Amino acid sequence: MTKGQPERAGDVVIRPLGPDAASFESAARLHHRCFIDGWSADTLKDLCTVVGTIAITAQSANRTATATPIGLAIMRTVLDQADLLTIGVDPDHRHKGLGRLLLQNAEASARALGARTLFLEVSQDNTAANALYRDAGYIVTGKRRNYYRTEVGCGTALIMKKALTV
Repeated sequence: MTKGQPERAGDVVIRPLGPDAASFESAARLHHRCFIDGWSADTLKDLCTVVGTIAITAQSANRTATATPIGLAIMRTVLDQADLLTIGVDPDHRHKGLGRLLLQNAEASARALGARTLFLEVSQDNTAANALYRDAGYIVTGKRRNYYRTEVGCGTALIMKKALTV
């Protein structure tokens, strides 16, 4: 994705997050729908001010729809490595390929910034996300026990990575 330019895929437009406060507020509401410990608008805005950070949203391409995001991905690149900090799709829009589209865009952005490897953490219990990442070529390189807060305690994170080809 070219910075600042939306990318269309079917009924979805991928575009950069921000820079207005309303964009961060709507992204925070989405993040809270996706995760138990959703991030605040201020946290999202602060993350996006760090050099090498790319934040993208998926929004309905329907002209009558609001600009409310239905997907979000934030990635940071430092030198030749990138970290996918978060990726989420609104529960009402899952299983339609939006996660894959966001992941592909994050990978392309990381490559464009010179990253050769992309790392991420995912809940060991998130079977849909684990399948997505494995299908996309990610491999498990480690675990972080008690990393995620869950509805019943703490969950294990799988650390995954993928070599990005140029």
